[in-house]
Amino acid sequence: MAFWPTVFSGPVCRMPDMLPQFRQEPVFSSTNISVGALRVIQGLFMKFVLAQLLAPGVAAGFDQFKGGWGGLDVWLLGIGFGFLLFFDFAGYSLMVIGVARLFGIQMAENFDRPFLSNTPSKFWTRWHMSLSFWIRDYLFVPLAAARRNSWWPYATFVFSMTLFGLWHAAKWTFIFWGIYHGLLLVGHRLCQHAKRRFQIIAPPYLGTFLSGATTFLLVSLGWIFFRANNLSEALSMLSSVFSPRAYSHLAMPGSFYFLTTAMAISYFAVAAARSLVFSLRTSYRDAVSGGAPSASSWPKSLALTTGGVVDFFALRLWWWFAPTAFILGVFGGLAMYSQRAVIAVRPFIYTLF
Repeated sequence: MAFWPTVFSGPVCRMPDMLPQFRQEPVFSSTNISVGALRVIQGLFMKFVLAQLLAPGVAAGFDQFKGGWGGLDVWLLGIGFGFLLFFDFAGYSLMVIGVARLFGIQMAENFDRPFLSNTPSKFWTRWHMSLSFWIRDYLFVPLAAARRNSWWPYATFVFSMTLFGLWHAAKWTFIFWGIYHGLLLVGHRLCQHAKRRFQIIAPPYLGTFLSGATTFLLVSLGWIFFRANNLSEALSMLSSVFSPRAYSHLAMPGSFYFLTTAMAISYFAVAAARSLVFSLRTSYRDAVSGGAPSASSWPKSLALTTGGVVDFFALRLWWWFAPTAFILGVFGGLAMYSQRAVIAVRPFIYTLF
C-alpha cells in the first residue's frame, strides 16, 4: 500500500504480481536503469510537451465557448480531449512504470496504442488496462456467470461500464459516459453476431480501416460526456454533432483546428512509421539469420539495406534518442513560453478523480 510510484493514481497493481518482487533482494541492473530512464523520458515528453500544448485550447473550448459550438468544433474537442487525456495519463503511467523499473520493480503496461483499436472491445483492452482488467476480472466475469439468459451479458456490459464511469466521480456526465461505452460494447457484440449469421465478408484492409475509423470516432464522441461540465452541456454539444446547420459555424480559433488535427495525424503517422520500422528490422534480421542477405531485385535489396540501418540505430538508441528528446523538449518549451500569459503547467488529470 505504501509503494509510492502508484499510490496516487495507479496504475492499479495486484498483490500476486507485486509481492514476490517486494520480497526479492534488490540487484543492480543496467537494463533496469536503461529501460526505466527511457520510459521516464517518454512520459515526461508526453505530459509536459504534447499534453501541455493541447490543454489550453481544449479547456477554452469546454469552459469558454458555452452554447456556441459548431459541429466541427464538437468533433475536434472530443478528439482533442481524447489525445490530451491519453498524453497526460499515459505519460504519467510511463513515468510511474519507469521510476519503478529504476528500482527493479516491473509493472504491467497501462496503455497499448489504444487509438489504433478497430473495435470498442479492443479499445478497452488497450486503454487504462490495469483498471479495465480489474473491472473485467472482479465485476464483469462474476456477473456474467451469474445467469444464463441470452440477454444477461449485454446487461452486464452496461452495468459494468456504468460503474466504471461512476468510479471516476458521482456525476451524471460520468454515469452517461459509462452507459454510452456499455452500449458501444453491446452494439459491437450484436454486429459480430450479425456478421456471422449473414456471412458478411469485407475486404480485409478496407474492413479493418472502416472498423478502426468508426471506433475512433465513436470513442472520441464519448469523451464529450467525460469532459463536459454538466449533462445539459454535453447534450447540447452532441446536438450540434447531429445538426447539419451547425457545421457552417466555427467558434474556435484557427490555431485550435490546426493543432488538434496535426496531433491526430501525427499520432497515426508515427504509428504507421513504427510498424514499418519494425517490419524492416524483422525482415533484415530474418535474412541475416538465414545466411547472407541475397537480394535478387533492387526493392528487396533496398528494404534489407534500410532494415540494416534501422537495426543499427535501434541497437544504439541512446546515441540519438536523448538528443532528439532534448531538442523536441526545447521546441515545446519555447512554444509554451510564448503563451506564458495564458498557459500554466496543469496537474495530472487523473489526480482529479
